[in-house]
Amino acid sequence: MVAEAVVRDVAGALGAAGIALMPIKGVLLQRWVYDDPSERAITDVDLLVAPGRLPEARLLLEGRGYEAIEEGWQLAAVLRTPFGIGLDLHQRLFDQARYRLDEHEVFRRGSRNNSLFGVDVVLQDPLDVYAHLLGKLASDHFAAAPDRAVRDLVRVGEHAALGPEAVAERLERSGLARAARWVLPEVARRTGDPRARAVLSALRADPVGDWLARSATALTRRGRAQGALGAVAAHLVNDRVPRGLRSGVRALARRRSKRLVRTPGAAPPRLRRGR
Repeated sequence: MVAEAVVRDVAGALGAAGIALMPIKGVLLQRWVYDDPSERAITDVDLLVAPGRLPEARLLLEGRGYEAIEEGWQLAAVLRTPFGIGLDLHQRLFDQARYRLDEHEVFRRGSRNNSLFGVDVVLQDPLDVYAHLLGKLASDHFAAAPDRAVRDLVRVGEHAALGPEAVAERLERSGLARAARWVLPEVARRTGDPRARAVLSALRADPVGDWLARSATALTRRGRAQGALGAVAAHLVNDRVPRGLRSGVRALARRRSKRLVRTPGAAPPRLRRGR
């Protein structure tokens, strides 16, 4: 109920300014693929803002009592809401060096809906939901992913009855085919999901991608999924090796920046501008 109230309030405020809004991740899934929203607990609300409109959206919400407590490195603004739950206001689904799931295309493929939350929002195309969740599993060091995140991916495929060929095509177009080669075998192993195996079979041949996925699996099975090896694995499966190197460098810079801002005993995180 609190999450729905946040979506309604933000969508109402931004809609009046002509800013399209797209619920993503948990707040979307608990209303869309779970029969009972309480089956999918969330700790914050994730919303994607129309490309280029994040600064304007953040200022509008600050004028309504939302407090910006951190601005992610070109990715999202984190706000404290009047409803007692956090809000991550995103302008990108992934860092620009990761994958190719372009926000302009995601909004273009989305559909207007005013029934799911009782307010006008843009709903992601189900294939984009699947691709985004799979990319999150990879970029968040898949071996350390909670069972809930794996279950979300399976539930989306089942609920939307996604065809393996269509999923494979969207993953390839979005630069996520190599990530899929890493993630989906483990999804199939954990859950027995036949769609995961079928999508793998539908992907075009990529011997280098197969080798990189096997290497990522070997690294994360050493029990260090959240450490340096997990980070290397996550960047190995970018769609091209140069992009993987670039995304790895950017991730290291981002981590260093956060350490500099969040030193022990320092003031609460503040907005970081001019990056």
